[in-house]
Amino acid sequence: MKKRFSIMVIVALLISCLSFSSFASAETAKATIYYTAAGTHLYKDKKGVKTIRTLSVNTKFYIRHKPSRGFYRVTYSKSSGYINVKNLTKSKAATYKDFEGSWYLGKVNAHVSRQILITKNYIYFNYDPGAVIAVVKSKNAVVRNNTLYLQHVTLHGDGTQIWGKLTQTMELKMKNGKKTLLVSKPDNKIIKDFYGKAVMK
Repeated sequence: MKKRFSIMVIVALLISCLSFSSFASAETAKATIYYTAAGTHLYKDKKGVKTIRTLSVNTKFYIRHKPSRGFYRVTYSKSSGYINVKNLTKSKAATYKDFEGSWYLGKVNAHVSRQILITKNYIYFNYDPGAVIAVVKSKNAVVRNNTLYLQHVTLHGDGTQIWGKLTQTMELKMKNGKKTLLVSKPDNKIIKDFYGKAVMK
């Protein structure tokens, strides 16, 4: 009788331990997906001094406990190092390709419309249809935090003309599946009317 009682106590203890461990594992925090911003570095040390490599924008990491600031240890492509958590975001950052397309500012008129045409190699400022006002080479544009920056870049004419320098930003917004482009006022008189809210036609 005592032997049977002892066995029952042992079995009860085992069951309670198993149920406790399963409860604890259920409470463990799940990993959250984070993406890297443009220019994120993988550092050898947690002070961010020696760079191992520069990570591609939107590199994906699964992180359980993201600190509010500082450096976090990660493994990327068999390399262990640290990344600055300020460069991590829960949503993907826009790349240049996300900006590509035909954008129209203001009311789209059948006769004259202000169009910003963004292609793989160029950014065109047009009076649509067919009248090119000025052009910027896409390699001079920088995309950071869903914004395309034209920082003191050369503004070319339709041909060999050079219209001076241009500083302007174009911020990509997404709402209810629709894209809009918020274009800042340019500092170049040639395209002085090309600013405001732009939509794809």
